[in-house]
Amino acid sequence: MRSTLVEAAWMAVRYSRYWAERFETLAGRIGRGKAIVAIARRLLVTVWHVLAHESMDRHADPKAVARKVMHWGDDCRREARHGLSRVEFARDRLAHLGLLSQVQRFTYAGDLYELAGPDPASAQG
Repeated sequence: MRSTLVEAAWMAVRYSRYWAERFETLAGRIGRGKAIVAIARRLLVTVWHVLAHESMDRHADPKAVARKVMHWGDDCRREARHGLSRVEFARDRLAHLGLLSQVQRFTYAGDLYELAGPDPASAQG
């Protein structure tokens, strides 16, 4: 499990400015090997909080989250989306995460998607 977390940490450091800055700070003090293990541990704690509280990582890019949710909607059948279209599903999930106000439009697979419209949480009562 440790080696998998370390690989995930290297990906986080490579693609996330937040994790890269934390890594550089630690690497300067304790060396690259120990720093990546520390990042892996912090990443694991972040994943635990995301799963335990059904929330999002506060350092995540809202538009990237929207694209991932849309991809999730693509992978689900309509029954798994509770009869919602892909865009309605994305709007519902982003509202659940508290991101709907931050993401009004985003691109996914080369298409522009608008999420304007009523908040699904308020429409359900």
